[in-house]
Amino acid sequence: MIRTTRLLLETIAELFPQLHRRGCLLDIGSAEGRVARFWTEQGGYAAYCYYELDVCRRVAALCDISLEQCSPEKTAGEGVWLSGHSGRMSIAFTDLVPNGPYGFAVLDTHSYPREYAFEMVGHIASQLDRNGWLLSVIDQGISSTAWVNELSQWFEEVQILQPAAAKAQDIQVFLSHCPRPDLSPRIGYYSWQVPIGGEACHFKGAPGVFSPRGLDAGTAFMLEIMDISSDDLCLDLGCGTGAVAVVAGKKSRQMVMAVDTNARALRLTQLNCEHNLAREVQVQPSDGLMDIDPDIQFDVIASNPPYHTDFAVARRFIDGSFSRLRQGGRLYLVVKRSVWYEQKLRSVFGGCRKFINESGYTVFVAERRRMQKPSQACKGTTRKHLKRIEASQQRKRRRLR
Repeated sequence: MIRTTRLLLETIAELFPQLHRRGCLLDIGSAEGRVARFWTEQGGYAAYCYYELDVCRRVAALCDISLEQCSPEKTAGEGVWLSGHSGRMSIAFTDLVPNGPYGFAVLDTHSYPREYAFEMVGHIASQLDRNGWLLSVIDQGISSTAWVNELSQWFEEVQILQPAAAKAQDIQVFLSHCPRPDLSPRIGYYSWQVPIGGEACHFKGAPGVFSPRGLDAGTAFMLEIMDISSDDLCLDLGCGTGAVAVVAGKKSRQMVMAVDTNARALRLTQLNCEHNLAREVQVQPSDGLMDIDPDIQFDVIASNPPYHTDFAVARRFIDGSFSRLRQGGRLYLVVKRSVWYEQKLRSVFGGCRKFINESGYTVFVAERRRMQKPSQACKGTTRKHLKRIEASQQRKRRRLR
């Protein structure tokens, strides 16, 4: 168990006798929703929320809860994209917090970027009842003084708790009481401009997404290479702040889809598409291509995949994209380490083009050819695979002698 969550649980257990009548508990980001699950096991009601889709789904599976897509009104009003409940427990996939009021809240900051963690304090305080409590935990990534100052802006009482285990692990626990009235939380937006097709497009970013303060160099290079016609049905796979979706929405008359596993990225993409008058952009949560209507086939799929060393996400993106492209459809990928991607794309698509800039970014363009079959294209063509085939053939020949 993550140490910050363990400390929250230990502190909750000590405080439980005085807090168990405080109404519904709001759990923001504890590992596997352990605090919310503990609260319900003690007979209370709890709501869990987080901004990463895979985490919410993991907690939902542990609680036997099915997450369903929310209405556009709920998404627009509360920022909740998926939600579900069963018995005493509810779960929300959101970059903020679901509407309260709550009597008690816990905030585990371990996986929130620093600026995002500070912002969340205001969102939580706004959904607590007037006599509500917030139990929060920070590690050495956040200054204790800065955290106390932030809490004091939103709560009338702030207490630093001193569990022995916390001192030993450079972790600090805080208990805040009575949110200040008449304060409204805000998202910490950053603004910038990007010239697209001779037009200055205005974008907003925010803490919690990749490159929140401006368009990253990789995506900018990919946009230079991309060729989108007015009849192309496009997918922005891992949309981030939505730059690809905005460009596609301005160039194509067809539907554009933008997906991500990050609720804040979905918020920003929707905001930026609306602000820049990009037509027909459908924004929705999806783990890669898994949650997209299987009947939809695309002409263009574009992605700046995460730079993980195990390539698991990139592998799913490439394999999934091949099956979801129409004949003649194109996959655009921008990467830093190109060797693995080139081998994988040639294995799946049978070939690709590549463009390299001075900053070290590579854009690959792979086309689903008209005579290509998925089963053939996805078959490995590495040296290892060829050696295995040759060895198998040799064994068969020996048996026939």
